[in-house]
Amino acid sequence: MIIAILISVHLLADFLFQSSTISERKRQEKKGLILHCLIYFIVFEILFFILFQCEKAFLLGLIISVLHFLINYIVNKLEKYFPKRRLQLLFFSLNQLIHIVMIVG
Repeated sequence: MIIAILISVHLLADFLFQSSTISERKRQEKKGLILHCLIYFIVFEILFFILFQCEKAFLLGLIISVLHFLINYIVNKLEKYFPKRRLQLLFFSLNQLIHIVMIVG
């Protein structure tokens, strides 16, 4: 049940709570990616404080947000290095798969 909640929150934070402007900015500049990860952090912090109600919540949110930043940063670099359209879907799929594996772990 917890894993389903975490994956749902990931999808909310990664897609629903991200405007198209932030989505484009996160691919172009680090400030946009940092803003996206800050939103991601806040959404997960709310969940973690509700679920765990302890000091571990902050650390868990920080870890998951830093890992999210690193994954997106690497995927952004790969997308720029390999700009072919057919590879974009592969990068997107790998990105989401890695996020889900990270959340489950």
